[in-house]
Amino acid sequence: MKHCMIAGCTRHAVARGWCHTHYKRWQRGGDPLTTRRETQGAARRCCAVAGCAGRPYLRGYCGTHYRRVLRTGSPLPTVTAPSHCCIPNCSGKHLARGYCKKHYRAMQRVLAALGASVVGLDTGRIEPSRRGRPRLRSSS
Repeated sequence: MKHCMIAGCTRHAVARGWCHTHYKRWQRGGDPLTTRRETQGAARRCCAVAGCAGRPYLRGYCGTHYRRVLRTGSPLPTVTAPSHCCIPNCSGKHLARGYCKKHYRAMQRVLAALGASVVGLDTGRIEPSRRGRPRLRSSS
């Protein structure tokens, strides 16, 4: 049997003339001599996005930014939340679901009286769930 081509390694060659260990190192990082610890230097201990202190998950990004890259192609947020209430002539600051605090709470009170919730106001029918919590049914 052939031995690994790396100097000082006596393991059996598996692929490309290297043992399993050196082949996997080459597959992961492009160099059969570089170990994982050497590739995880000080620059790789936090997410590649400036200002994010998350631990790298894949490709230098934390889990949040990596999923965002898969979804949108960019690690940075592409959609920004509205700054003001969506009710005409209301200049209140946005709180949730497009409403200011005053209109969001008012909507919650109205829908609570109906046995429903604020979730999905503009996307479908709102009806009570089987467990007593309101549930959204899309109208498709």
